[in-house]
Order: sequence, then C-alpha cells, then structure tokens
Amino acid sequence: MTRNALRVRSAVVAAAMALSGVGVAASVSAAAPPDSCTRGSAQKSIQAAIVAANQIREGRTQTGIVEAHRQCSYILYNDGATYTFSDDDVFSGVTAFTWWKWEEDGMTRKEVNDIISGTDYQVELAQVSPDGTLGEFVSQSVLRPPVKYHPMLGQGLTAYQTAGVILDLDPGTYVSRLHIEYPDVPGETFTYEVTLVVTD
Repeated sequence: MTRNALRVRSAVVAAAMALSGVGVAASVSAAAPPDSCTRGSAQKSIQAAIVAANQIREGRTQTGIVEAHRQCSYILYNDGATYTFSDDDVFSGVTAFTWWKWEEDGMTRKEVNDIISGTDYQVELAQVSPDGTLGEFVSQSVLRPPVKYHPMLGQGLTAYQTAGVILDLDPGTYVSRLHIEYPDVPGETFTYEVTLVVTD
C-alpha cells in the first residue's frame, strides 16, 4: 500500500466514523445528556467504538454501547467541533484506525497489525481562561486496546485499533488537541483541535 493510499484510507475511515453517529459530530455544541456519564461508560466508548459504529450501520441505535458513545464521548479528530458535557460527567475522547480489504492492498495481517500498532497518537488539553487566553497544553494519557478484527457491514472483516483519553473536568472551556503520526508517512504530523465546554 502506498503512503498516500494509507493516508486516504485513514481519512475516509475517520469521516465515515464521524458521519455514522459515533459521538456527536457537529460544528455546534451538543447538549449534555440528562444522566451523568460514568468512568465505565467512558471506558466502554473507547473499547467498543468500532462495534458501536457497526451497530449504527445495522440500524441498532438503542444499544448500551451506542448510547455510551453518543452521550459520553467526543471525536478527537472532528476538527473545529464543539462538545458540551456536565462537570458530573466522566467522558472520553476517541479515535480509531481501521483497515479492510488489506489483502487487495497486497498486505499481510502481520503488516497491517504493525502499521496500525505503529501509529502514534498524542492528546493534549488546555483550558481557556475567562478572558479568552489559552493556557498551556498538558499531555494526556492515551488508552490503546490491542488491534482487533470485527466484521463491519458494507466492508467485511476489518482490522482496527481504537485509542482515547478519559477526562473528568471542572466547569470551563477547554481545547483538546490530537496529533497523529503514521509509520509509513515519516516526517508528517496531522493535528486536530476540538473545543470542550463543561457546564456546572
């Protein structure tokens, strides 16, 4: 697979995941859910992001996994979007690398695993002061479950790895920044920023 093809595939996957409804993919604030999100919900939204995306494709939108995503997570790469949560919420920021039809790309399962596992994610968070000044960005711990395989509607068996952060924030406005570096695109960093509004 060429560098450009891998990058294009990753971008297409990101767009498809956002548009499928995993999280609230919008450029305006999303209303906070009526019930607070728990650490367990946040962890579930990272662990099962691809399963949730597939359930949405299948029209199964009322499952616990889907609800955890829609209410208790935001999309790390949804550049320019704003998400709203309550200070009672523990929520997650989620991204994923998925790859299907890798054999048609001339890749083995091991090569796919190595590329997905070798992708580097860095997440930083900064608070916006009342006067609009952006504070210092602080690195966040990124959770990365192992590479897994799941049959996805419309694309067949899909290799994937999710990644994300779990946040429990005081009221205020924050900027979440994601940096991604792909192992076969050396020297390039892809950066995405999302605004988080936490209400009291």
